[in-house]
Amino acid sequence: IDHILCLTFTEAAAAEMKARLLKRINEKLSETPDDAHLQHQSVLVHRAFIMTIDAFCNYVVSNHFQEIDLEPGMRIMDSGEEKILRQTVIDDYFEELYLLPEDDETRKRFIMAIESLSERGDDSVLKELIFKITDSASSFPYPNEWLENALDQYRDVSSGKADWLDGLSERVLMDIKEALDLLDKALDICSEISHDSGLKSIQAYYDDIDAAYQKAIKQEESFERLKVLSEFFSGSPRGSFGRFTKKKESPEESEIIAGLRKNADEIIKDLMGGFFKFSFETAIKTMEEMTPLVEAIVSIAKNYEKRFAEEKKKASLMSFNDCEHYALDILTQKEGNEYVPTETAEELADFFEEVMCDEYQDSNEIQEALLNAVSRERRGEYNRFAVG
Repeated sequence: IDHILCLTFTEAAAAEMKARLLKRINEKLSETPDDAHLQHQSVLVHRAFIMTIDAFCNYVVSNHFQEIDLEPGMRIMDSGEEKILRQTVIDDYFEELYLLPEDDETRKRFIMAIESLSERGDDSVLKELIFKITDSASSFPYPNEWLENALDQYRDVSSGKADWLDGLSERVLMDIKEALDLLDKALDICSEISHDSGLKSIQAYYDDIDAAYQKAIKQEESFERLKVLSEFFSGSPRGSFGRFTKKKESPEESEIIAGLRKNADEIIKDLMGGFFKFSFETAIKTMEEMTPLVEAIVSIAKNYEKRFAEEKKKASLMSFNDCEHYALDILTQKEGNEYVPTETAEELADFFEEVMCDEYQDSNEIQEALLNAVSRERRGEYNRFAVG
C-alpha cells in the first residue's frame, strides 16, 4: 500500500481515507488473522502516501532539495510575513528605478508605466498590478514562460498569430451558430402555424446573420474570420427584430416563438456590445499601441519576482505555492523546447504502482504537471486514476 500515491486537497480528507482503509484491513484481518500480507499492510498504512498535494510537494522538496540548490530547513511564510517582505522588495526595487538617470531607457519605461496607469503618477497602482500579475503567473507551471506568452499575444496580434484569436473566433462562431439555431426553430414553428408576418421578419434577420456566418467560416485564418464578422456587426445597427405580433389562434406557439427570438436577439446584442463594440481594426490597433506598455509592465514584473525569490532564499523562506514550483523543478527539466521528467521523477514513477487524485476538478496546471511527472503514462502504462 505504500507504493500507491493517493492525493487529495485537505488534511481531513487524507486522514479519513487512511482511517477507513485501516478499518477495512482490520475487518479483513479479523476474518483471517493469520494473513501475513494483511498484517504487513496494516503496518504500512500509517506511512502510506495518502496525503494532500501540498504534503506530497513538501515530501519531494524535503528529500531532494539539494538537486536544485535549496537550503535545508526552508519554511513557508505566514501571510503577514509574506505581505511585509513583498512590500519591502517592491519598494526597494522601485526606489532603484527612480534613481536611474532620466535618460535611461529602463527608467523611461518605468515612468511610462506609472503615468499610463495613474493620472496622478501614483506608483501604488503599478505595484498592485505587479502583485496581481505575479500571483496569476505563479499559478502556472513555468511563470516566466507564461508571462512571455502573454506578451506575445500583443506582439503577434497584427500578424494574426496570437493564440487568443483562435479561441475567440471559435467562441464567437459558436455563439452565432446558437443564435441561428434558435431562429431556425422559431421559423419552423412559424411555418407550422402559418404565421406569415412572423416568418417574414425572422427569415430576413436569419438570412442577414447567416450570410455573415457562412462568409466567416470560409476563411482559413481566425484573424480573417473575426475581421469579416467585425465588418458585419459594426457596419450597421443589427441585433433587433422588427415588430412581432402574436397570432391569436396560436397563443402557446406564439409565446415559444417570442422566447426563441428574444434569446437569439440577446446573443447578438451581447456580441455587439462586447468584442464587436469597436471595429476589429480598432481593437488590433489598440493592442499594437499598448504593446510597449505591456512589455514594460511584464519586464518590471519579472524583475520584481526574481528579487522576491532571491530574498526568500536568503531568509530560507517560501511562499505557499513555492513548494509546488520547487517540486516541479525537481521533477522536470527543460530539454530544447520541452519539459521532460528528471531522474528523480523516473525513480518515483518506478516506485508508485498507482497515482490517484481526489477532487481532481480543483487541481491546477502545476499539479497536473506534477502528477504527469510521477506517473507512467509516458511509458504507455496508464496508472493514473482521478475522481472529480
